[in-house]
Amino acid sequence: MESVRRMLAFLLVVFGIYLIENAFVYIRLLQFLSLSGTALRLVKIGLWLTILAYPVARVLERLGLRLWAHHFTWFGSFWLGALVYLFFGFLIFDAIRYAAALVPGGRFFSLLNNSHIPRLFTLCLLAGTALLLVVGYAKARNPRVSYVSLSLQKLSGKKNPLRLVHLSDIHLGTIIGLKRLVKLVEQVNALQPDLILITGDLVDENVAALESMIAPISQFRAERGVYAVTGNHEYYAGVTGAVSAMEQAGIRVLRNETVRIDGLLTITGVDDLESERFEAKPFPEFQALAADRDPRLPSILLCHRPIHLEKAAAAGFDLQLSGHTHHGQLVPFNWVTDILYEISSGFGRIGKMAVYVSNGVGTWGPPVRIGAPPEIVEIVLTRAETQ
Repeated sequence: MESVRRMLAFLLVVFGIYLIENAFVYIRLLQFLSLSGTALRLVKIGLWLTILAYPVARVLERLGLRLWAHHFTWFGSFWLGALVYLFFGFLIFDAIRYAAALVPGGRFFSLLNNSHIPRLFTLCLLAGTALLLVVGYAKARNPRVSYVSLSLQKLSGKKNPLRLVHLSDIHLGTIIGLKRLVKLVEQVNALQPDLILITGDLVDENVAALESMIAPISQFRAERGVYAVTGNHEYYAGVTGAVSAMEQAGIRVLRNETVRIDGLLTITGVDDLESERFEAKPFPEFQALAADRDPRLPSILLCHRPIHLEKAAAAGFDLQLSGHTHHGQLVPFNWVTDILYEISSGFGRIGKMAVYVSNGVGTWGPPVRIGAPPEIVEIVLTRAETQ
């Protein structure tokens, strides 16, 4: 019951923020466009349909009405992206208008409040937002390959170099569907990795979508296997079904456990923090998990969120791979993730431990990426020569 109450509280907060942003944009659009008659009625109807599209899509998806949910999700998802830039655009314009009221003489304030200036600003904002969405959608569909080279003293000479592919936040579902998945599998396999490591959120929010894509997921090819951990969205979709679908596709899901890979390295995978809420399982202690490693081999930690980095480093892991942040996905939210996480994107170090936080492959919410390009991470491990 406690987990249900916390989830409801979270949903109420998110829905409340969504309502406030939409109310502000709705009022400013109607006020600044200064429409009347039939045009005003049509714009009002269009805005209401647009605002309700995404929440309605989620309800339809839960009811199993997938065809209707598909269309509403696409329409509503683009509105989520547009809402960000319309909200901040109007907020900035209002701040300028109120600041103008402080300028002696009032001429600047009068100019900005002339009906033609707000209307012109609104039309430019709408056009600029549309352009951003088009560019961001194109960017989101074409993940780049980010290359990382890392030297480890404990790496065995019998496999040097060792090629890893790190994937995160694919979010398979309505937006990231079968065609995108097939293309991703081809891109990854072309890199000829020894290991494929998936750090959570393979599925979006509906486990049925994951189950329908088992065949293409099973086409990931890596000489020494495909390993994954749960992300928060596996819990939202239903963690039991999500893990079962991944295992049917040939993915070894590590749930607070460590495995040894052919005498080359050890991989430790931990469940996402949502396990505390959905399964009443405490987040594991890294020191306890580290006890199962072979100290002679390099050790990799898979953790969906880039958290407890100092604890992981203190436990002696050589490399932590994470995702979750999307690096904000849309500017300016990358500033938020940079504040929330010590490393929110790319490569870094905590003590002797290397860390890579992936921007992710897919998208959540808006099907666009602006300022946070999607990525497939290729990590080449080489043996460091001792001095």
